[in-house]
Amino acid sequence: MLNFKLKLAQRDGGDGVAVPVFTHISACYGDICKRYPSGISTKKAFTMIELVMIIVVVGIIAAAAIPRFSKNPLIEATHQIVSHIRYTQNLAMIYDTYNPNDPVWYKRQWGIWFNNLENEWRYSVCRITTDEISGGCNSPTGIATDPARPARLLSGGYHGKAASKALSPNLNLSNKYDIVDVKLEEGCAGRQNRGLFFDHFGRPLFQINAASNTSPAKNLVRTDCLITITNSAGEFATIRVLPETGLVSIDKVGVFAE
Repeated sequence: MLNFKLKLAQRDGGDGVAVPVFTHISACYGDICKRYPSGISTKKAFTMIELVMIIVVVGIIAAAAIPRFSKNPLIEATHQIVSHIRYTQNLAMIYDTYNPNDPVWYKRQWGIWFNNLENEWRYSVCRITTDEISGGCNSPTGIATDPARPARLLSGGYHGKAASKALSPNLNLSNKYDIVDVKLEEGCAGRQNRGLFFDHFGRPLFQINAASNTSPAKNLVRTDCLITITNSAGEFATIRVLPETGLVSIDKVGVFAE
């Protein structure tokens, strides 16, 4: 038989008067009982003053922490380029261009191409579709599609096309991130154009064109390739790309000494 038991306790109701308070109820079946609390808690809560003090302290901590998380356009641009270099290398390995029946198969590789168009630094992720750079990086047919926005190309602008709805504004480094200069140095130095390409193994390559590239290994990068971007404040960031593996990392960030 199911029985219910109420538990009462004495509580000071003021002026020394004891007031009975319901604390819990027990449901019993034979010798087995289940206790259910009344929901009345005697635990103390925060006072209004304590809550106000907590809010003030949290506000002070937030005010001190927010500046540290403010956006830095130079760092954003650097991380974006690093991400696109990795994506370019991935495209080169996925879309393997090796073809024993094509004598110039090794000239049709994926790369990241920097250019100064209308006094603004931009870049594209593109694939050479002929024996010359211009056959891919200056044509929408050779430029990669943005995987996050398929309606756009991974290009901030190319020869003859500085503005278009099909372009990606983020790849216009000058307009988006205040970048005023881009340099390819050390292992990539001395190249008139500003492209870094990858072969079907993911190895970094110099500029690829009919005149300079006469074999699959001819234009392999032999030493570390450095890509340095600079903003109008003289701040710079350097990206390092290793030969053979194509491992990419942010090498340094700083300010040029006057």
